[in-house]
Amino acid sequence: FTKVYKLIQNLYGLKDAGKTWYDFLRKGLLKWGWKPSQMDECLFTKENIILVVYVDDAVLTSPTQSLIQHEIDSLKRECA
Repeated sequence: FTKVYKLIQNLYGLKDAGKTWYDFLRKGLLKWGWKPSQMDECLFTKENIILVVYVDDAVLTSPTQSLIQHEIDSLKRECA
């Protein structure tokens, strides 16, 4: 993503920084139609796309590049 957010409080170095980030991201993903996996809390699906979150990184995978690009564009619009 190319969006930059100003943090009210520095998250890095805090004991629960990872959890705070994950809770924020998960809330947004659910709002935008992503479904959480029942097997792994870092795995989300939407239509024909899989999103895996690891710490502060994410991987999107899909049968076609156009689906991935469409979802990236949608997420950019939602986060604007």
